[in-house]
This record gives sequence, C-alpha cells and structure tokens, in this order.
Amino acid sequence: MMKVLLVIVISAHICWGQQTEKVDFLEMNASVEMDTLDYAVKGHVEITFKTLQNIDSVYLDLVNMKIEPKENSPYKIVEDNNKIWITSNFKKDNEYTAEFSYKCQPQQALYFVGFESGIKAYPSQIWTQGQGKYTSHWLPSLDDRNDKLIFNISYLAPKNYEVIANGKLMRTQTKANHKLWQFEMLNPMSSYLVGVVMGDFKQMKSKSKQGTPLQMYLETKHADKASSTYKYHDEIFKFLEYKININYPWQNFKQVPVRDFLYAGMENTSLNTFSEEFVVDETGANDKSFVNIQAHELAHQWFGNMVTATSSKHHWLQEGFATFYALEVERDIFGEDYYFFKIFKTAEELKTLSDKGKGQALVSTGASSLTYYQKGAWALILLRDMVGETVFQKAVENYLNTFAFKTVTTEDFMTEVELVYGKSLQNFKDKWLYQTSFQSKEALEFLKSNAFIQEYMKLVAFREIRLALKIDQLDEALDFPVNDYLGQEAVYQLNNEDIEKTIPLYKKALETNNLYVRQAVANSLTSIPKALKTDYESLLDDESSTTKENALL
Repeated sequence: MMKVLLVIVISAHICWGQQTEKVDFLEMNASVEMDTLDYAVKGHVEITFKTLQNIDSVYLDLVNMKIEPKENSPYKIVEDNNKIWITSNFKKDNEYTAEFSYKCQPQQALYFVGFESGIKAYPSQIWTQGQGKYTSHWLPSLDDRNDKLIFNISYLAPKNYEVIANGKLMRTQTKANHKLWQFEMLNPMSSYLVGVVMGDFKQMKSKSKQGTPLQMYLETKHADKASSTYKYHDEIFKFLEYKININYPWQNFKQVPVRDFLYAGMENTSLNTFSEEFVVDETGANDKSFVNIQAHELAHQWFGNMVTATSSKHHWLQEGFATFYALEVERDIFGEDYYFFKIFKTAEELKTLSDKGKGQALVSTGASSLTYYQKGAWALILLRDMVGETVFQKAVENYLNTFAFKTVTTEDFMTEVELVYGKSLQNFKDKWLYQTSFQSKEALEFLKSNAFIQEYMKLVAFREIRLALKIDQLDEALDFPVNDYLGQEAVYQLNNEDIEKTIPLYKKALETNNLYVRQAVANSLTSIPKALKTDYESLLDDESSTTKENALL
C-alpha cells in the first residue's frame, strides 16, 4: 500500500452570519494520510480557536467523514449532519485547542488521477480543487470564506513523487521509501484556497525583483516545454506587482499543471494549478497562449486571496479584478490592438445578452461567468476612465491595504474610490453595478477612442455588402504590414463568395506571411481551386498546429 501523509495547519472559518460573531478559528494542524489503493484520506486534526462570546459549541464543516475524538479529550466531539461539533463551556476571549482524527473517501475536491491506468508514460497524480466551499470533502474545514485561516502543512509522500502545496517549504526528510515535506504559512486565507499537488514534476526557479521565490513545475516528461509554456512567467509577475503597486502578499509563488483538471486554472494561495492543455511547445504556443490564464490566476493572489469577497453576491470583486489585470498584462505583452480587440469582442457578447433581456447585475448572487468576469472588467475599465488613472490606482492601493487578509463587499471598494475621487459615484454604481443591462453606448464610446477599433468597425460594416462593392476595402486590409485582426476579418468576409473572384485576395492573404491571417484562410476555405493549390499547400509549413490541421482537413 502506497500512502501519503499530509499535515495541515489551518485557522478555520465558519458560518459568517452566526459563528464568526462567536468564534475566530486561528490555526489547524492536520496530519493527513492519502491511501492511493482505496482512494481514501485519513488524518489527525489539531484546531485552535478563540471564543468571542461565552458559548457552548463550535463547528467545522465536513462531508461524509468518520470522526474519532482524541482519547481523554476535554471536549465532547461529535459528527452530525456534515458538521463536527466541539462542545464545552467555552468562555469569552479564551483560546482553546481540540484534537480529533477522521477518515473519508472524497467524491470531489481531491482527486486521484491515473492510479488505475498502470501506464508508465502517464505518472499518477493527486490534486485538489476546493473552489467555493469544497475543501471540506477531504479536510475538516470551513465552507464559508469569512473566517480566514493559517495553514502549516506537512506531507509524507512516496520519495519518487514531488509534493507542492501552499506556503513555504521549510524542510524535507527522507524516511525509508517516503519523504516528508513540511510547509508553513505566515498569513491567513479562506479554506477553499487550500491546495496540494503530488506527482512526477520537475521544478524550475527564479526570483522576482522584490526577492519573492518563483517556482514553476512541469511533469518530467514535459520538461523540454518549460521555455515555451512559461515564456512570460517572470515578466507577468513583475508587471502585476508594478501595476498593482502592492507587494505580492505571500511567501512564494508556484505554478503546476495537472492532468484532467476541471477548469483552466485555480488560484490556490501561493499555488496556482492549471490545465495540462496549456503545456505547449514553441509551435503550440502560437495556438494556445498561457498568458491570460497565468495572469488571471496570479492577480487573484491579491484580489480574492488577500482580499476576499464576503459572499458570491460580491464575486465580481475577485473575477472582475483578475480579468481586468490579466487584460492589462496582455496589453503590455501583445499591444494595444490585441487589448482593444479583446474587450470589443466581450462588449459584443455582453450587448447580445443584454439585448435579449438576459443581462445580469454585477452585484448579484448566481450570475454567469460572463457577468462576473467580463462585465466586471468592463466596469473597472470605465471606472478608471471616469476617475482617471491616478485616482483609480490610489484607490486600489488603499483598498488592498485597508482590507488585507480580510473580507469585503462592493461598497468597501467603492467607498475607497469615492474617498480618493472626492465625489459621489452613485450614478456609476447604479448603471454598472446594480443595473442588469449592459451600458453598451458608454462601452462603444470608449472603444471608439481607439483608432484601430474605428478602422476595424468600418471593415466589419462591409459584412453584408456585395463583394463587388467592398473588394477595394478588403484588398486594402491585406496591405503590408497587415494587421492581425483586419487581415482576418477581410479573409472571413470572402466566405461564400464566388471563388474565382476571390482567388487574388486569398493569394494576397497567404503572401502576407502573417500567421493568423493565413490561419483564417485555413479555417474558412473548404474547397481549394487549382489556381490556389500551391499557395494553399504552403500552410502546411506554418508554425501552427491549428493551421496545419485545418489545412489538411
């Protein structure tokens, strides 16, 4: 039986409407053993808390776990209805520590991947995904995010595996066929951000300008893809720390790809996990950029991890900010046209949804990702445009400093902006935070301030025009040096036109040697005329797997 010992130190967080007023969980030490044969988890928890009132019980959340209190425990400890109750005569302003053991077979939040396959080319992995409130499926913790905790985590794993987790690795120690990994944290976080990964990984290291250790991981078999996958890693970290103007709030920053991941990425505190599909070689990097995911999840280390929304009603404070700053990173790396084209496309999506009567208020419970992420980013873009870069920057700094390692509401953020701006922003709040419709006219006015968007919109206006009446405009859009987006738009407008009349334009598009304009040809042409055959076959030499695949098909 191959097992993993996982020791965790948490400071719990409870039902904020009830328990956070009565108790503050401070620290948890948990030794957790992962049974890779039975896909089970068992461990020992030591939880320390401070009572804020005279009370007779406190609880942690857990799902389908068997509990065994410490022998001779001074407290009554029982499991009931997915909670573990710790009962005694607790006095106000005192600290207490309780201990218990537990065992479970998690059905979600912790995953054993590849242990059944026996395929050596795909080493087994363990990884967690506690987004929202699911850590309690494998670790007794707190489903509510409002009481933040400190984790000190130790892992005992088979010595041929790497263990990656929240916090700083303090020491390792080999014990026969196993290895002990001991991690510690300095600052508190919400329970859903507990993360651990175990697998066959190779580590690469660097340091930020401020001295923060940066650690990147890849499965050993993918080690040759490090430079292409993490091409902009240090640049992204440096840019965000500079742009946000608040030092990275944790001891180190780690990134690791995992197999069969449920999402594109997840911002566990100091440990971002992401889908293995973003592990690419130099050719694949042209088709699938990791920049947005990497920047988005890194921005969460400030917005979501350090400062956390009190509830899903204010979830945009996490996703909107992360999306906003990821766009800023892409703007810095890929340029203004890339940035404006991307927000133009999201504005179209939001307007379409709004025009159908399906728009959602930004400050609401259960809104869509499009609302929390994209509408949230748009609200911040136009807020900055309204109050000015200097005011916006100072307000964000004040917001992060004031609420560091605390939980917040939308009003907390807007109050900081109004204090620096010196004026009420009620009209902005009414339109962008509490109204369901997307303010498309304001968004369009902002977009049209950019010369590229003006040119792009003029070209888009020709989509329903006959080829004979727009051929000069399409030809001009393909002039050297061709713009990525204007060139692609011109190619896509050739679709369903008389192929004999479009051959000169297709030839011109292929002659641009622009990877994405040529890819548009591969994506759109389904029947290849003889006159275009030689030019079209040149697509098979492009540094793009997507282009080659579509050209072959």
